Amino acid sequence: MKRILMGAVMFVLLAFGAFAQNAAYKENLAKAKEYEAQGKYFNALASYYDAMEAEPTEKAEEALVAYRKLAYVLKAGKPGYGEDMDEFDIYDGWISIAEEYDNYWKENCPVYFKSGSFVKGELNMETRTASYSASATDDYTNKYLELKDIVLSGWKNAYRNDWSKGKSNSLPLGDDPEKRTYYVTAEAVDSTGAVLFNLASTKKTGNYYYDDYSYKWTINDVSRDDMKKIDAQTVTIRVTDVKWTDSENESKTIVSPSMEQKNNAVSTVDEAVTKEKERIAKEKEEKERLEKYAQVLKKMANSFVYVEGGTFGMGTNDFSFAKPVHNVTLSSYYVAKTEVTQAQWKAVMGNNPSYFMGDNRPVEKVTWYDTIVFCNKLSMMDGRTPVYSVNGKTDPDTWNYKPCQGNSISGTITMNIKSNGYRLPTEAEWEFAAWGGKKRKGYKYSGSDNLSTIAWYCDNSGDQTHDVAKKAPNELGLYDMSGNVWEWCWDWCDSYSSAAQTNPVGASSGDFRVVRGGGWEDISGSCRVACRYYGYPYGWYSNIGFRLVRSAN
Repeated sequence: MKRILMGAVMFVLLAFGAFAQNAAYKENLAKAKEYEAQGKYFNALASYYDAMEAEPTEKAEEALVAYRKLAYVLKAGKPGYGEDMDEFDIYDGWISIAEEYDNYWKENCPVYFKSGSFVKGELNMETRTASYSASATDDYTNKYLELKDIVLSGWKNAYRNDWSKGKSNSLPLGDDPEKRTYYVTAEAVDSTGAVLFNLASTKKTGNYYYDDYSYKWTINDVSRDDMKKIDAQTVTIRVTDVKWTDSENESKTIVSPSMEQKNNAVSTVDEAVTKEKERIAKEKEEKERLEKYAQVLKKMANSFVYVEGGTFGMGTNDFSFAKPVHNVTLSSYYVAKTEVTQAQWKAVMGNNPSYFMGDNRPVEKVTWYDTIVFCNKLSMMDGRTPVYSVNGKTDPDTWNYKPCQGNSISGTITMNIKSNGYRLPTEAEWEFAAWGGKKRKGYKYSGSDNLSTIAWYCDNSGDQTHDVAKKAPNELGLYDMSGNVWEWCWDWCDSYSSAAQTNPVGASSGDFRVVRGGGWEDISGSCRVACRYYGYPYGWYSNIGFRLVRSAN
């Protein structure tokens, strides 16, 4: 399984001093610096990413800082460093970056491959043979998705209508992508690793950079002996290589990462039986969920802590993105003692998208959009007025949105913070509660300066989440506000203002939503109360969950 590389883009690190670093890290860091000196900024960005991937710990601080700095410059619309860039320099720079981008992904395969079902087709009674079909689909690497977002965001910010190349929502790629053809070769492997079939190349023509592809092979005249092998055991479809040919007849074989998924060939009868069992199991699960809901809701209603409003200094001068410290005044509100657990999520939503399973573990792999659906559903179940609306409607069933699938909610999302329903905290509410509110004792983590006593993080988590409330609480009796999982906030991610604010709710728009608190795979600096980070609102991660609040009206 691919792991989400949150550490690779974490922008806040303390100065940890000198550490021994591995050869791959040093090699990629040196390569990135060389590209940067040559003005090859996309190649530099990609090499900094490779350096951090080779050393995804605090030892990668130098690459991390350089990556963050360059990413912000590019996303802002500048094609690299240079204070005195005029419009011509910006145009020329972006054309150069587009060329680097195109060439880079020609040389580096930007996808993993997932196999689909291995399915028995027609039987031929005369020849005693059968046909089978196999498929594979693209699954883009995290590196590709992240670098693509940075470059395309910068291109759109810099684009002017009088540019002769490209258009506002796409890059001017070097050759016509509609004439680029991709050939994908695979093989069917049995449980011992032996190759049962070599699957010849299947081709697709089109824009590799923005289209999801599906590849399909048909295997005819399978012998009875091979049919018995396939039907009796698990068969894996494994992509072996990818080759492209462009409109100039240039050809390139890409060394492809392969992600395997095992599938069994099943008969039509087996499928029907399986579906009926699934239907019965689903009905039983729904009945049990409804019976359990009343108990879960009662416990949730009694699990909130009253936070008396007040004024505090939000932020810190220790982190560049947490500056400046500024006065914020908040009204009183209620905060849940723990992060939303998987049992609570299942009681409301009827599913569990988490990677690390456990009823009392925090729910994760939920998008920001998923959380506001949960909040409104819970509010309606508890007889409260929902906080969120989409195009004026508060019932999530009218939003045309399917949770836990990585989608975005279409429409204008608004928040009525005066409603008595459940909601996400604003970033200011989260930080005030994490400090301990008016009971604050000045700890840098939520509840202590000894992180291991109050948080699950990279040094003690064992690379997984843990049951909530197993570490010591903070001054308000709140658990896991440092560590375990990051927590979604309402706010769009934006820089702080130095001006004093009252009940701030963040920027009116943006690309990312704020997350706070650090998680199970993060270093100590990321678990500090003032540390800020962000995520795509449609992104789902195994180290991001959320916590509920209610207004005290």
